[in-house]
Amino acid sequence: MPDTRNNGNSRPSTRAKNKNNSKNYDRLYPFVKKGGKEEIKRAAAAAEENLNEYIVSSIYQRMEREGRSHMAPPGELEDSQVD
Repeated sequence: MPDTRNNGNSRPSTRAKNKNNSKNYDRLYPFVKKGGKEEIKRAAAAAEENLNEYIVSSIYQRMEREGRSHMAPPGELEDSQVD
């Protein structure tokens, strides 16, 4: 299996995307039980969204229902370069 770690030999476009993402986005690492990711991916596909869009919009919808949302709604967020 090839080594997929970043060894400093990444393409300029990848470095630019990573730089933009690190400057403009916070990373979250949600953990789900085995099989949960595939279930969420199917739900996202049914909603015609990618996995990130589905998760982020779900979070903001809940925050809005709970009266806690102080950020731009998901439709106003730029798409991340990361999926």
